[in-house]
Amino acid sequence: MSAVTWRRLDPRLLSIGLSVLCGPAAALVLAVSTTGVGSLQLLITLGALVVTAAVVACVMLLRLLTTRFRIVGGLFELRAGAVFRTVHRVPLGRVTSVDVTRGPLHRVVGLATLRIGTGDARSVAQTRLTLDGLRLADARALRRELLVHRGGAVGDDGVLLALDRSWIRYAPLSVWGIGAVLTAAGTTYRVLHEMKIDLGAILWSRLAEIPLWFGVTAGLVTVVVIGTVVSLCAFVENWTGYRLDRHADGALHVRRGLLTTRATTIARRQLRGVELIEPLLQRTAGAARVETVATGLGTVDEDRRKRRLTPAVPRATGLRLAEQVLGLPIDVPLAGHPRAALHRRISRGLGPVVIAAAVLVCCGLTVIGVAAALVGVPVALALAFDSYRSLGHTIRARHLYVRSGTLARRTTALHQEAIIGWSGSTSPFQRRRGLITLTAATAAGERRYRVRDVRRDTALAIIQDLSGGDTLPVASWVATGSAEKAEPAHRRR
Repeated sequence: MSAVTWRRLDPRLLSIGLSVLCGPAAALVLAVSTTGVGSLQLLITLGALVVTAAVVACVMLLRLLTTRFRIVGGLFELRAGAVFRTVHRVPLGRVTSVDVTRGPLHRVVGLATLRIGTGDARSVAQTRLTLDGLRLADARALRRELLVHRGGAVGDDGVLLALDRSWIRYAPLSVWGIGAVLTAAGTTYRVLHEMKIDLGAILWSRLAEIPLWFGVTAGLVTVVVIGTVVSLCAFVENWTGYRLDRHADGALHVRRGLLTTRATTIARRQLRGVELIEPLLQRTAGAARVETVATGLGTVDEDRRKRRLTPAVPRATGLRLAEQVLGLPIDVPLAGHPRAALHRRISRGLGPVVIAAAVLVCCGLTVIGVAAALVGVPVALALAFDSYRSLGHTIRARHLYVRSGTLARRTTALHQEAIIGWSGSTSPFQRRRGLITLTAATAAGERRYRVRDVRRDTALAIIQDLSGGDTLPVASWVATGSAEKAEPAHRRR
C-alpha cells in the first residue's frame, strides 16, 4: 500500500485564495491615489490588508502541504489537515458520482474542482469528498480512473444530445427570470427601508403626474423585459457547451456551463426512471425538459441540480431522449382518472375566486369584485380542466407511469424495483367522492411519486401489480378505508 505515490493539489491554488483580496486592494489603491498616503486610516487599512493576505496565504499553503490523496487496494484515500487531521477511505464500489466543476477563477489559472459522491444523502460532510485545486487534465484523468476502478468504462458510447442554439427561444418562457427581478426589487426595498428611505413614497411622488393605467402598464412591461433578459443570461451561463454522452457501461455524462463549467456522471446502476417536465408556458410552445430519477446524487438540492439532463427542448427531442435513457417510450397511453377528480379540481379552483370576489363586493368594491369574478372564473375553469386532462397512470414493462400537474405537467416512469413502500391519504373531500391519493416511496428523485385522485380499487390494483401480489398493510387499508392515512408499507423482497 505504501508503494503507491500520494498525489497533491496544484500550487496555483494559492492564486485563487489570494484573489479574494483583489477588491479591497483595488479600493485601497484608488484611495491612496486620490488622498495620498499620509492618512492614518489608510495606513491601518493597508496593514490589515497585508495581515489578511498573509493569513490567507498561510491557510492555503497549509492545505497544499497537508492534502494528499491516492487510489490503492480498491480504496480512495484522502488525508487533509495539520492540527485536526481527517482521513477518508472510501471503497471505490461506493462511489456513485464524480463531478468536475470550474469557476471563472479556476478557468483563468487552468484548475478545476473534483467532487466525489458516495450516494448517502444524510450528511454532506460524510459523503462528499472535494479536491479543490487540481489541474484540469489531472481532474479529468482522476475522474476516469475512479470510474474504471469502480467497474465502469469511460469510453463514449455516443453523443445522445448536444446544444442547439435555437433552444434559447424557450428561455423567456420561464417564470424564474421574473421571479428573480421581483426578489431583487423586494430585497432592495427592504434594504432601503432599513436605511429609513421610503422607496414607495419616492416613486409615488415622482409618478403622481402619470396616469395610473400607464404607470402600471409601464411597470409590468419593465418587469417582463428585465425578466426576459435575466432568463436569457441564465440560459447562456448554465447551458453553453452542453453535451450529453453515454459511456460504454451505460453511464450518462453531462457537461455544461459558460463561466462555471460542470461535468456530472450518473452511473447506470443509479438510474431508477425518467421524468418529462412541461411547464405551462413552455408547454404552449411545444417544449419540455428531461430529468433522471436517480439515487446517490447527494443532498436534495444537489439532486435537483444534477438530475437535469436537458434545458427546455422541443417536446419531440425530449421524448426521443427519454426513450434512449429509459429504454422504453415515455409517451404511452395512460388510464384516465374518474370524473370526481375533475369536480374536485373545479371546486378547488372556483372557491378562492368566489371568496375573493365576495370580499371585494362586501367592502364596497363592486366593480373590482365583478371584474375579478369575470376574469378569475374562466381562468380557474381552464386550469381545472387542464389539470384533469393531465391526470393519468399505467403500468408497463415493470414501470409505474404517472402524470399530473398543470403549472408544470410531470410524466414520470419509475422502475418497479425502485419502489420501497406505499402510503395512501384521503382528505374529507376525497372520501366524500370515493377518491384516494396513492404514494410510491422511493430513495430516488423526489422520494415520493403520487397517483392522485383514483378509486380505491384502482389503487389496490396498482399495489398488487407492482408488489408481486404480496399482502401489505397499506393494501388492506386502501381496500377498507379505515383510517385517514396509511403509513408507508414496505414491499417484501
